[in-house]
Amino acid sequence: FDGPYRNNLLPFTFTRPVADIRIGILTIREKWEAHLGYTTTTITEDYLSDKFPMVEMEENILINASFLPNVELVEMVKNLEENQAIFKGEEVIAFYTKEAQDDIDFSKLEALEFEDDILKIEHTWDIF
Repeated sequence: FDGPYRNNLLPFTFTRPVADIRIGILTIREKWEAHLGYTTTTITEDYLSDKFPMVEMEENILINASFLPNVELVEMVKNLEENQAIFKGEEVIAFYTKEAQDDIDFSKLEALEFEDDILKIEHTWDIF
């Protein structure tokens, strides 16, 4: 999902979700897919959803695309169970749900704290 920094990443995010911003040779999506070993879809702005549709399954792991994957984080994401969420401070990195994304009450999820350092894209200058 795009997360709270989408507007900080304009104009890049006018035409693509945060996950499709290229950082180096790969997009953020391609980095996550390479680490996870499966394809992903994106929850983004309505006007972008025709080109970048969200394929919702019975069970979904939603990842904030502003966070770049590393070995430790990917391992935590792979081990997420239903109604668990990974946080870095107050920010949601990823969560596992069977509900629609709009219905999520994070206070009802079991919070797992990610304590290692992590790269996060908050501003356009973080891309370069």
